[in-house]
Amino acid sequence: MRRRAASILVMALAVFAPSVGAYPVVPSPPETRELEFVWSAWKDFVAAGLGDESAYAVRRTSDGFVYVGTESGLLRYDGKRFELVGSIPSRRCFALAEAKGGRLFVGTHGAGLFVLRLDDGTAARTEVPAGRVLDLSPDGRGGVFASTDQGLWHCPGEGLCVAYEPARGLPVYRTRLATWRGEPVLWLGLAEGGVRRIADPLGRAPRLEPLTLSEGLPNDLVRALLVWSATGEDLWIGTGRGLARYDGERLIRYGKESGFPEAMVFALAAGLSAKGEPELYVALRPGGLVIIDPEGRWRRWTAAQGLPANEVQGIWTGERPAELWLATLDASVLRREPERFQAIDERFGLPDRVTYGVGETLFPDGGRSLWVGTMEGARRVRDGRWEAFLPRELDAFVVRDIVGNGRETFIAGDAGLVVWDAEGFRRYSRDVHREMPARSIDRLAVLSDRGEEEVYLGSGHGLSLFRPRSETFRRLSLPGGPDVPILGLLARPAEGAVLALTPRALLRVRGEAVAVEAVPCADSGEFVTMAGEEMGGPVWIAQRERVFRLGRDECQGFAVPPGIGPITGLVMLEGSALLMLGGGGAIRVPGDWAGEESRIERFGHEDGLESTQLRTARSALRSSSGHVYLSTGRGLVGLEPRVSGARIGEEPLVVSWLVDGRPARAGFEALEPGVEVGARVRLLSFLGEHRIRYRFRLRDEVAGTVVEDSGFVASGDIGYRRLTPGRYRLEVEAAAADGSRHGPVTLNFVMLAPWWQRPWAVAAGALALAALGWLSARARVAFHRRRARELQRAVEERTEALARANAELDRLARVDSLTGLGNRRALAELERSRPIGADTLVVIIDIDHFKSINDRFGHRVGDEVLAELGARLRAVSRRGDQVLRYGGEEFVLVAEDGSDLAALALLRRLLAAVGDHPFRVSASETPLEVTVSAGAARLADAEPAELSACLALADEALYGAKEHGRDQAWLIHAQGEAVLRSGRRARIIRRQEVARANDPRRWEKAG
Repeated sequence: MRRRAASILVMALAVFAPSVGAYPVVPSPPETRELEFVWSAWKDFVAAGLGDESAYAVRRTSDGFVYVGTESGLLRYDGKRFELVGSIPSRRCFALAEAKGGRLFVGTHGAGLFVLRLDDGTAARTEVPAGRVLDLSPDGRGGVFASTDQGLWHCPGEGLCVAYEPARGLPVYRTRLATWRGEPVLWLGLAEGGVRRIADPLGRAPRLEPLTLSEGLPNDLVRALLVWSATGEDLWIGTGRGLARYDGERLIRYGKESGFPEAMVFALAAGLSAKGEPELYVALRPGGLVIIDPEGRWRRWTAAQGLPANEVQGIWTGERPAELWLATLDASVLRREPERFQAIDERFGLPDRVTYGVGETLFPDGGRSLWVGTMEGARRVRDGRWEAFLPRELDAFVVRDIVGNGRETFIAGDAGLVVWDAEGFRRYSRDVHREMPARSIDRLAVLSDRGEEEVYLGSGHGLSLFRPRSETFRRLSLPGGPDVPILGLLARPAEGAVLALTPRALLRVRGEAVAVEAVPCADSGEFVTMAGEEMGGPVWIAQRERVFRLGRDECQGFAVPPGIGPITGLVMLEGSALLMLGGGGAIRVPGDWAGEESRIERFGHEDGLESTQLRTARSALRSSSGHVYLSTGRGLVGLEPRVSGARIGEEPLVVSWLVDGRPARAGFEALEPGVEVGARVRLLSFLGEHRIRYRFRLRDEVAGTVVEDSGFVASGDIGYRRLTPGRYRLEVEAAAADGSRHGPVTLNFVMLAPWWQRPWAVAAGALALAALGWLSARARVAFHRRRARELQRAVEERTEALARANAELDRLARVDSLTGLGNRRALAELERSRPIGADTLVVIIDIDHFKSINDRFGHRVGDEVLAELGARLRAVSRRGDQVLRYGGEEFVLVAEDGSDLAALALLRRLLAAVGDHPFRVSASETPLEVTVSAGAARLADAEPAELSACLALADEALYGAKEHGRDQAWLIHAQGEAVLRSGRRARIIRRQEVARANDPRRWEKAG
């Protein structure tokens, strides 16, 4: 009774106790609108076995694996596949927390709390009652605090859990153990009532302090808690309607008054940005992901910034920059990928995904900005969003290049040249200025000469110089003629020159003077592209199969690495690194690359690079933020590179040794012959893991030779079967996506000789052979006699079977396989077997508009219609009639009819059997209306004739039926009469009118 009264008192204090001390509530800063276009690329794991199921929690453990709590259970990721951890019986895993000693606590929905041992995968159920485990917080001593729908529990050991008395009666949803102003504090997030605090939580006398944070919170349902040291150990509180920050003196509220989404905050995590700066990540459901810097400024990732999911449930951050995993409710698990190419299209605000140029420049109305030219006009970034900036009369033109200095901005494209300054926009076209190289300008380069700009205009028809002060153009004389295509322009202000690339030469241009720049290491092939920095440094030039680095005193040529194909583009990256694009993908090489294969990093379709074909204008950019943008044949794509100089580092290389596919201990030696020795290797490096390569070397220790060297291959699984007896060493190593090597890990083992090669077996075998020799001689004679009889029986059976098969083949050769009717061969045999007499009717039937059925529903449905039509023709024919498939959608019916009236009756039945009953097909729930046209011929009162002659007359009648509306039949016979079937009624015309059937105006009816 006393305990119950105490619980009620504690509950009342939790709900009704006022806040101790007055603290002001202030709104947070508004959302940051950065000038640069902020986005991030993400990787999903559909290819690794995860669909779009709900994921609730994600965590990478100390052994290097990634665990995900999902709707279907607890999954473990090894870099290749997600596998279900079968020792956890619950399907819905809500919370994960790792404790010391290699233990992972797993909170479930309805099954309680489990402890998973990471070394062997075994799991044990704790004493926490079966119910919903809402949250887990490590206690720093190897245990956890577990928030459940039945109270707060403390689990200091593997299976021991006790109810945590200081929080008894409180509806605890979240817990976080942290240091607050130098003292350990357990923060409690309540399902109702905000936040409470317990001092000395692991001491002898933990106490619930008289502090309640509820007034001023966006909502009193607390779903996330975190003490972030980057803000001076401030407490961050996620609620059902927003976020708040408590610094001990005031409450800063991130709510709707600051533009913060009114969404549930389900998780908080501290991490590092791509530049290595501290960031706080806030999971919203719905609302995407919010990123907060130490100053409290925030921005949001949604679909407009590349986030594939809007319902974020859990977060895990690593120690390296940009290492971020998300558990979502509608896209399972996502991981931020700084090394993945991201398509930037209409989802991000661009008017069209077809782009012609991309760059970054200074605009006269202030600020450096990213711009892109699309099929629907040019756009630039302003306040973090794409906006149109050209006048309406120029917005429809395609923009290919823009260069500006803050006072004047020069815009090139299909409109010619446009100059934008303080006075407005001026357009220059080739219709007026004939010295311009072409109507459309592809690329620009600008130099300042004694205070006056010199603007170089390049196109596929040469190079011109424009001086804005005098508004004059001058066509430059180039080696090879004035119309030589300009493949690239690079301004070098420090040198007072512009480098221009043509298919045959690299040119250095100063004013109107053009000189050929020597490339002594190049061969006689044509150049395709170039790249370099405006501030100086080496210039890279590419031919289709070679690249050249041209420096102040050097010229080095390198063969294009295998697998990339002909070069299509070059892009300068940070630190003088170079990105080469070719038909087979892309590679990145360092600035001091000398052709070494080991220093190459490869990118392909799996990295999001769907096209490597760059546009001919300014098609590549490395922005001031370090992002790379490419205008490709598939649209605009971006790449967020890793932090400069950052490497993957030492990641766990996990090796599972296998014997006949079953796990084996690493120290095994003697193996029986015939078993398979293998390994399953995983480098737990989760950055471009599809580019990880493994190498297996099997050495014969006795002979000192390499038995097999796999080279670097994508598969981490290998097996060796039927090894000869001897002593072996298997060496395993891995190469990460950045080329760094990991390992080797070795296994020594002995393969024993087969038992029959051992000494005791050799002696026993000699004796056995002598006895077996005599027995085998007697048995051999009996065997051969028995075998001869068996062979004779087999020959007789085979001969009989061959005769049956030949008969069946002969039958099948005369039968159409689709309809079961006779085919052309059967028709030919019919013509040889019987002449056509006066009472014989020959009909050709053709399906109306059969091609539209195939086009609309596919050939499978067309086959269904043909088979059904064959069945209906058999049903309408009489005994003695012959129904055959003539070819395609044409059928032939040969019937014995004594008169025109009998023939007309047969034709009416034929047309009604098809047209009056729609066809049911598999591709449509609605029955399909099908009609046929028919042409018939009779040689009434004539001499017997060949079937081919009747077929020719019937085909002529069929043509007339087709030309006059289809769904009808015509009959022709020697007396010069024809019967026209139309609207289910027959009419007769003269035979001579058939020749004029193509002209309806000349049609004459006869009784």
